[in-house]
Amino acid sequence: MKIRTLLLIAGSSLTLVRCMPATARAVTAANVPDAITCTASALGSMGYEVLAADEKNRLVQGQRLKHATNPFSGAMDADRITVILDRDEAQTTLRVIGETVGTLTGVRFPSVTRRGRAGIPGEYDSGNRLVRKWTSREVAADTEEIAHACSD
Repeated sequence: MKIRTLLLIAGSSLTLVRCMPATARAVTAANVPDAITCTASALGSMGYEVLAADEKNRLVQGQRLKHATNPFSGAMDADRITVILDRDEAQTTLRVIGETVGTLTGVRFPSVTRRGRAGIPGEYDSGNRLVRKWTSREVAADTEEIAHACSD
């Protein structure tokens, strides 16, 4: 009984760690516009498409589709990195958050069809997909790389 409990706790903690986004922090003396330029150019050099570089909200977001780097992943799987900038009196703090988002391509859900009566399970509708989030090795490394590239 004790071994089973320990195995359950260990398995649960491994699953939770895998689902947590990758995070990194960095500090730079640059002002917010320069820090946004640095993070946007670092994302671009890693193959990410910069989706937002907003000075007002102090936010930079980038996305890279996984099928470009991994032919075995789903067509909509993507690495996403968000950089949040906080400005103090003398420094700018970068909080980098990275995660991988995708769909479960092998999961199919039964749809309800009208075969005389409502509510009878019918054909499987492959249009319904579950969205999943996890931390890939690539996005974890890229998260750390952006933090190091734009820090002092």
